[in-house]
Amino acid sequence: IPHKGEYYLVVSYAGGNPVPSYLYINGEKISENIGYLATSGSKKGEFAFPVTLTAGKNSMKLEHLGKRSNRIYSVTVAREKKPTIP
Repeated sequence: IPHKGEYYLVVSYAGGNPVPSYLYINGEKISENIGYLATSGSKKGEFAFPVTLTAGKNSMKLEHLGKRSNRIYSVTVAREKKPTIP
């Protein structure tokens, strides 16, 4: 990550049974529920979850307890584009 700041994890997934998902960043638990909603059939869901990251390398761990889980297609780190002030 080039600069410390606020970012978003944009998650693309599918799953009929939303499950608790524990998110850890740099070893610290950030959340026990990051935003999954049930999807049906082959329909994918997507959500953006806000996180604070430090400059340089960050470690992220997403943990689903139990035997069921959502299918994760991608996790992207994005930063909100801020308007420039003239």
